[in-house]
Amino acid sequence: MKIYGIGIIGAGFMGKTHTYNYVNIPLFYDGLPFKVKLVGICNRTLSKAERLREDCGYEFATSDYRDLLARKDIDIIDICTPNIVHHEQILAAYRDARAQSLVPRAKMAAQRAVLLDPGLAEGWASWGVLAFEADRDWTTAELALKRAVALKPSYAWARASLGDMLRLQGRVREAIEQQRMALELDPLAPQSHSTLGLSLLVAGQWEEARAQYEASAASGGETGALPTFMTSGAAMGLTGDEIAEHAVRFARVMGARDPEAARVLGPALTDGSIDEEQLARARESVATLIADSVLTLQMIAGLYTRLGDHDTALDWLETLAGGGSLSAGIVGVDPALDPLRDDPRMQALMDELGLPNGYDPATDTYEPEGTL
Repeated sequence: MKIYGIGIIGAGFMGKTHTYNYVNIPLFYDGLPFKVKLVGICNRTLSKAERLREDCGYEFATSDYRDLLARKDIDIIDICTPNIVHHEQILAAYRDARAQSLVPRAKMAAQRAVLLDPGLAEGWASWGVLAFEADRDWTTAELALKRAVALKPSYAWARASLGDMLRLQGRVREAIEQQRMALELDPLAPQSHSTLGLSLLVAGQWEEARAQYEASAASGGETGALPTFMTSGAAMGLTGDEIAEHAVRFARVMGARDPEAARVLGPALTDGSIDEEQLARARESVATLIADSVLTLQMIAGLYTRLGDHDTALDWLETLAGGGSLSAGIVGVDPALDPLRDDPRMQALMDELGLPNGYDPATDTYEPEGTL
């Protein structure tokens, strides 16, 4: 009988919940052809991981999630950390040789689903998302996602994902139309607000973008909204004090060792007249947050861009791109990175990734049926 080794990243509430679920699988499902084994538990604060190891029977505890990736007896990496750090941890697992094989298998599963049931909107949507995130195959992604929406017009996730795909190509007006509909269909989901907010941000509709991110934060999506307030808050009209409060709140939510140290970022990200000493303190604050592993690579690049250290920002973007096609994200049209657009390194990087080098409204000629 196959035994699947489990490694969980995050020993907080969700990590404990998932541990409970793994332990109780045999109580709810009879005759399964497999078993699970709790192998590794990871948490930034090692004592929390150790406590879960002792209480629940994990074989080992660690404070470095890479230790889980190195174990050959771990088949499943279960990420139970805050949403904003999922990206980096998923990519790290994806780069692992064993995990890379899962993307083709996932695509095959989605394709098989639509072959078995051509009317299954969920299968088409999954195929579409994998096409643009893993392969940057815009044609397949658009066909699949639009098929999902046609089959199930009320499918909010498919519409939001279609909007994400369109935005990555610089087709922002059409993305906004789809994401407005997704928000109408699922107004309580934080991601409904944040995906629309990001498209509005790219389009330069600062006031409404801010409102959408505030709604996302209020409905439980603060780990996605707060970083955007830090890197693009000045464009949205936030003051230095407001950005400072968001930076401290973000650092506290993410478990940074000294959240108050992030307060210095407020004036540095809004006031171009600060002196070199203040700027140095702000860059030191970013370095501390990096050491605490609370920033994604894209966010690091955005912060260094806003702080005027373009070479370091580009270094981090090149590291991000080296993680594979899944890692590019929104960098092609992220307005926080616009000061880098004329740099030859940035132009070469966008060419390599097959992404637009900034958003050009002149080429975005889509005319929506309603009002943007």
